[in-house]
Amino acid sequence: NAAASSSVDVGTGATEAHFNNCQFESAVKGKFNTSSFDHCVFRNEGYLIESGVPAGNVSFDYCLFLTGANAQIWAGGGNDLRFNHCQWPNSTVPITITAGSWSNIVFDTCRFSITGSTPRRVLHVVGTATIIGTPSNIVFVGYRKEIIDYYMEFSKWMLVGIPVSFTMLMFTYLLITKVLFPNRLGVIKGSGEVLRKQLLDLGKMSMEERLVAFVFTMTALGWIFKNYINLLLGGEYLNDTVTAMSGGVLMFLIPVNLKKGIFLMKWEDTRRMPWGILILFGGGLCLAKGMETTGLIQLIGDAISGSAHLQIWFIITILITIMLFMTELMSNVALTTIFIPVVIGIATGFGLDPVLVTIPVTMAASCAFMMPISTPPNAIVFASGKIRIKEMMKAGFILNLVSIVVLVIATYSIIEWVFG
Repeated sequence: NAAASSSVDVGTGATEAHFNNCQFESAVKGKFNTSSFDHCVFRNEGYLIESGVPAGNVSFDYCLFLTGANAQIWAGGGNDLRFNHCQWPNSTVPITITAGSWSNIVFDTCRFSITGSTPRRVLHVVGTATIIGTPSNIVFVGYRKEIIDYYMEFSKWMLVGIPVSFTMLMFTYLLITKVLFPNRLGVIKGSGEVLRKQLLDLGKMSMEERLVAFVFTMTALGWIFKNYINLLLGGEYLNDTVTAMSGGVLMFLIPVNLKKGIFLMKWEDTRRMPWGILILFGGGLCLAKGMETTGLIQLIGDAISGSAHLQIWFIITILITIMLFMTELMSNVALTTIFIPVVIGIATGFGLDPVLVTIPVTMAASCAFMMPISTPPNAIVFASGKIRIKEMMKAGFILNLVSIVVLVIATYSIIEWVFG
């Protein structure tokens, strides 16, 4: 309702009033016991709610309040008044609750930019784009070196990983926002100003942030331009391990305040490292070496090669599909540890270059979209309570099929071009 002088009147006969994906510039009036506002935008200068009877429960979920200093809730009091994951990006006074008493008033995971508070910087990177993007990629690189003595170059992986990641990102965005769960709100008035204000609230980078960015940049450049650096040095002095260890050691050596003995990192910070993944990774390399030494990988390859009548593209599609749907039910690191040696054996049995087969299969381990247990990001989103398991499985299944098509096409195009 764009008319600030009018109101949204639900009448006197409603027990419950629910508003989803709405925009308000005027008050909601009526007599109702329970109300909820989900993904709504408020631009009110005065009252948000005017109810003539005590409200049972009133909840605001994922709402944006672009309200004036006089914004108020008047509902005669009630049981619970809850604000979940709401934002007040530019308010001088967030909200005034008047006329009545409430048993509970709860602000859960809300954000107030009232006194110049600084929000976090968040960077989300698609895991398949680089070798270090996800642990399963690192497991794959270790196997390549251990089993078939192939050293995967960081820059070559990026030539494949970035286009595949970008393609999947575009498909995911279009499928979720335009097809499965379209958002028909249109352009929200004032959203540009909100984003610009949040950007300004970040302020300048601190010295610690600049130093960490420097170490990260130097480490990444060392991985990407390793061969050119070795060429200038006249020997194989630099490899991925040396680069990673150098970056890690620098974090402990670079001082932030030398007088107080404060450095970028201290050893206590390593307590939060996922040591279990490192142990699993080392155990996986031992497993692969054992399978190679005992001839088990060759035995698997010879057994599979008996099905030589099968088309190569069909074999690759089946392997990608198995990896992709199995990773919905188990850890992608554990699955990569177990499955990649088998894939190498199958590729060898068919006389294929294992590099061309194992790369798309490894990338498939990072394409888990269906189940909350598939990967931590899925679990975090599902824990919000805003997504039902049926919705996640529906969208995830379609995205899984898209992933299979994208990876098969990538195998016969960009992967073959880079590594062929």
